[in-house]
Amino acid sequence: NVSSYYVGALVGYARGTNFINCHNKQCHVTHAGHYAVGGLVGWTHNGSSFIACSNSATISVNSTTNQDVCIGGIANGWGKNMNMVACYNLGTIKSNNRLGFAGGISGDFAGTNQMYGCFNSGSVTDTGNVGALVGRGSYSTYMFNSCYSNSIDYTGYSVGDIMAEDISKLSYADAVIVLNTGIELYNQTA
Repeated sequence: NVSSYYVGALVGYARGTNFINCHNKQCHVTHAGHYAVGGLVGWTHNGSSFIACSNSATISVNSTTNQDVCIGGIANGWGKNMNMVACYNLGTIKSNNRLGFAGGISGDFAGTNQMYGCFNSGSVTDTGNVGALVGRGSYSTYMFNSCYSNSIDYTGYSVGDIMAEDISKLSYADAVIVLNTGIELYNQTA
């Protein structure tokens, strides 16, 4: 339970950092402050990559501030060239911030970013803005390729649906294929 500006199970703030095969299985993050909370990283800026990373824990915000709060299963970020490749969220993402942005993978995915072979099957709830994969994609030129989400359990004031298919149709073997496809697609562009 922390009340700082950027909060993540691994790192609060990262710039131009690669996170490879990082997983949050049990570190439940509860945040009472403002701005950015992530299952792995609270906020990242310019050029960070997340490859084969996951969150299975509950990430929650109980904020009384009048500022927006971004909350995501993996990380939130702004800037150029943030890559999410073969990442997934199974955990619960919840917030009570009316001005906030909550997403299964990223609450804020702003800038020139790419997401390959990612999926969310955790619930996402907020009294603000909610996306199954991304809460907000402001100022963005972003690409989603081979990404999936659960269309059953996400609620909020304004709800967005960024997905290719309903994950309930994916078997375990299919989920592995999605993750591997994401890595292959990313390698073709790298």
